[in-house]
Formats: sequence, structure tokens, C-alpha cells
Amino acid sequence: MAYDGTAPQITLISYAQKGRTFFVAFLFLVIFAEGIRLGGIPIPSSLPLCALYVAIYNPRIPTDIGAITAGAFLCILLIGTRNALALTGGMKDFLYVGIVAESFLVTICLIDAMTAMSVADIRKILLVFVCAELFLQILEYLSPIYFDSMIRGLLTYWDQIDNSSYGAAGDYGLRVPGSFGSPTTAGFATYFLIRSLAVITRRRWIIFVTILPLVICGARTAFIIFLLWEIIVPVFNSKYRKVGLYLLLVVGVAVAAAILFYPEFFKQIFVIDTFIQLYNTNTFTTTASIFNRLYGAQYALSRPLSQWIIGGMTAQEMAAFTTNVFSFDSELIQRSMQYGLIGYASFLAINLCAGYDRKNWDWWFSVALVAVGSLTNAVATNVILFPFLILYNVCLRRIRAVDEDLVPGQYVPRS
Repeated sequence: MAYDGTAPQITLISYAQKGRTFFVAFLFLVIFAEGIRLGGIPIPSSLPLCALYVAIYNPRIPTDIGAITAGAFLCILLIGTRNALALTGGMKDFLYVGIVAESFLVTICLIDAMTAMSVADIRKILLVFVCAELFLQILEYLSPIYFDSMIRGLLTYWDQIDNSSYGAAGDYGLRVPGSFGSPTTAGFATYFLIRSLAVITRRRWIIFVTILPLVICGARTAFIIFLLWEIIVPVFNSKYRKVGLYLLLVVGVAVAAAILFYPEFFKQIFVIDTFIQLYNTNTFTTTASIFNRLYGAQYALSRPLSQWIIGGMTAQEMAAFTTNVFSFDSELIQRSMQYGLIGYASFLAINLCAGYDRKNWDWWFSVALVAVGSLTNAVATNVILFPFLILYNVCLRRIRAVDEDLVPGQYVPRS
């Protein structure tokens, strides 16, 4: 007890401070210093940070998180062991157990840290990092005073950790990679960051800021998801559906007319130029990325049903296909061929479980983004990207706790 008879506030202050410290360090690492590669294997910098946090503070493991992680870990461990013992198997077939462990550590650490923080603190910190990433992307796109050349070392590091090979030949005036090495990864990560900010601030209009990074990053899949989920679906669900459809028609005609009369301008916008090229060509094979994905889907559909359910393709076989035949370029197909749909569902579950609420439209957004995004990219098993998926779901969990008054005195009124 203090001399004036009141309880000392040291414990409370240190509890909130440790949450803020971890949250700032975590966001800095996953955005600007993602990790290193050893022998081609990515080692995320958030892993030692979370391990240190667990060792010092011993965060509580929520029952739902522990149960889902245990099931996912057992599933991936058994299938990974089976793959490793196959004729072409090896130690690399165990590596994805590490993704389960990393997801678990990130989830429990973020839940503990963000519970210790006020919503206002979370909002301020998220806003700073969102603005920093957007500012970096804009500078890369405009490249004033040879900005891209000035940060060439950083761009090379980000490119190598993501293993994207975009930095060597990429046109930063067409699409930028931000601090993620790959424009596609940058688009998805920034989308999750901005939506996390919108959720925690309860300001729906913030989501539309996403248009800027999606366009300058040229993230085509994320851009399509944005149009469907944030614009078209809300119009159909609105009580002003007829007015919304009319406005969509007017805007669509206006955009089409602008593209028709000013084609040279829109060719500088990678997302739009891609769709123009697809419309003007009679075959998908003119676009290598689409050809690879279609070829991979055709191969996967020819495989027996048992492989779709429990997997069986080893890491060595997958690498041989990528080197000599084609790259699958689809997380859904890759992980299903390796670990089956059961294993793929396990990866999804550990990343989505923190914010689970079947009645929450914002939680279904994360499901839809991963489901559609995994058709052409890696989201749930991309060590650079899935921390942002978890962050978004923990934001949903944190704001739900405020609504349910599980954290007293921190209610934020809806706008």
C-alpha cells in the first residue's frame, strides 16, 4: 500500500507498457524487418520476439486457441511425417510444423499484448505504421530525387526475404513492393493493416484508403476482392439496392469510357492494364502467371481423390515440378497436394480462429480473402503475410471484448 492508503499503480502501468512495447516491436519487425533466409528457408524475426515474450510474461493460452492449435499441429505433424518417410521425402517436409508453431505464438502474444492495451493506444500505433507503409509505397512509386536508388540496399533485402525476384527487374513506376519485396504481398499485407485500423477505430470509410496501395502495388487478386467485398456485395445487401446498382452502372460506364478515350493513361496503371490485355487477347497463355495457375489446376484435378484429402506430394517433388515443369502458384493446390484439404484447413484454422464469429461480417471477410487469394497466391502459409491475417483477427477479438464489456472502461462508441 502507498502512504496515502491507495494501492500502487506499478503493476497496472507495467502491464499496459509491456503490451505497447511488444505491439510496436512486432509491427516494426513484420513490416520493415521481416527476418532472414537460411538455406532458402525463411526465419521470421517475429518468432524470437514472440518466444522472448512468452518466456518473460507467460501469456495465458485461450481455450479455443489451444484446442485448435493442438489439432492443427497433430494433423500437420502426422502428414508431414508420412511425407518425410516417403521415397522422395526429407526434413523439409517437417518445416510446415513451424508455421503452426509461429501462428500459435503470434496469436497468443498479440491477444495478451492487445488486451493489456487500451483501444486508443492500439489505434494510434496502427495509424502510425499504416501511414509509414503508405508513405514508403508512394515514395517508391514517384521516386523523387532517385529515392529508389537511395534505398536500393533495403529493397534488395526485402526482395530476398520474400524470395520474389521482383527487385532485380521490377518497374517501380508500374507497381511497387513497399517493404515486402513483392507487390502482391505488399497489396495483401497493406489491405489487412488498413482493415485492422478500420475495425479498431470503427471507421468504415478507412477501408477505402486501400484503393491507393492496391493500385500502386498492382495487387490484382486483392483488388478484385476489394471490388467484390467492399463495393458490390454491400450494394446488393443495402436497402437502397436500386440506387446503388444505378450508381455502379454509371461509374462503370464512366470508367469504361475513360479507358476507351485515354488508353495510354490507363496503361500506366498495372491493375487496369492487365484486364485490358486479357480482354484484347483471345488466349490466357499470353499471361505466364495465369497459364501456370491453369496448368497447375489441371494437373491437380487429375490426381486421385485420396491425395486431395490427405496429401502425399513431398517437398522435393514440389521443387522438381517448379524447376522442370511449372510452378503451381496457388496455395490451395500446393498445400492440398502436400497435406491434403485436411492439412490446408488446419493452416486456415490456426490463422482465423482468434477472431472467429460466424455472425460477424468482418470475420467472413478474412475467410473470403484467404479463400480467393489462395487460388493465385500464398496467404495462410506465407510467413511474411500470415502475421497480418492473425493481427486482423486479433483486432476483431479485441473490439468484440470491448462490446461484450470483458475489458471494463474501454468502450468506444460506434460511429
